[in-house]
Amino acid sequence: AGGSDVIWKPLHHAMLMANRGGSTRAKLLALGGVSRLAELLREEYLMLLPEALPFISELVEDGEVAVEGAAQGLVAQLEALSGEKLEQYLKA
Repeated sequence: AGGSDVIWKPLHHAMLMANRGGSTRAKLLALGGVSRLAELLREEYLMLLPEALPFISELVEDGEVAVEGAAQGLVAQLEALSGEKLEQYLKA
């Protein structure tokens, strides 16, 4: 519904912050929200990508199989969207 980054940025940030210290369910829902936002915004999402990478990097190594799988799926989605491998940005 929001037609500008004035709406997307706070929403995106809130979804990313839900991944910090949350339950597995909260992390999965937040990852799903980020995935859906990227799906809807397509190329416009790329301006939000730098903020997301540190959060995704943590989730790829979460320790919970479901969260790691969802994070890997999001990485694949974002790689397809950006046309670039993101592995180098996900390493600590």
